[in-house]
Amino acid sequence: MERPRRLEVWRVRRGRLVLVVQSDFVDFDTILVMPLASVGAMLPTADVNPMVEVEGRTYIVVGQQITAVLARELRERVAHLPDIENVIVKAIDRMLTNS
Repeated sequence: MERPRRLEVWRVRRGRLVLVVQSDFVDFDTILVMPLASVGAMLPTADVNPMVEVEGRTYIVVGQQITAVLARELRERVAHLPDIENVIVKAIDRMLTNS
């Protein structure tokens, strides 16, 4: 399997999408991810739930559900979103430090 990279969107079981937020400089059996939810599935919170576009659809990054998954659970690379780095770092900072 190809190594997942930071800010890539991957499909996991049952077709769910997750955003890899773990640094490319660490190599563990697990990968730190944030799930993506369809718009309308939840009420987003400012700075914690940025919107992203993947394959022509808009999703909410569910920052408060940040979790680790086994690397082998990542099935298919769907997109790479390097332009959202600042908003993802801001979401993590907001949850951890309220800055």
